[in-house]
Amino acid sequence: MIDYLGFLAASCVLLQASVRSILWIRVAALCSNVFFVVYACLADLPPVLALNSLLIPMNGWNVMKGIAEHRARKALFQLRTTSEPFRVVR
Repeated sequence: MIDYLGFLAASCVLLQASVRSILWIRVAALCSNVFFVVYACLADLPPVLALNSLLIPMNGWNVMKGIAEHRARKALFQLRTTSEPFRVVR
């Protein structure tokens, strides 16, 4: 069971290499950090636990920042597409 958590965490790292969107890379990194923390607790691996415990808030912050940037881009795009084009008044 413990090994499966390690493989799941490693699969999330592999997923990071195959995803193109930076937001989804950050989400996969955050998931891998959480799985590695659980794995490290169960397998008694202090270095893995320490590293991934430090990375969780960093990746969490990057995910929140990425979501905010995505929403801002989406709002800007909607603003550009819904506003009327400039008209020449004669």
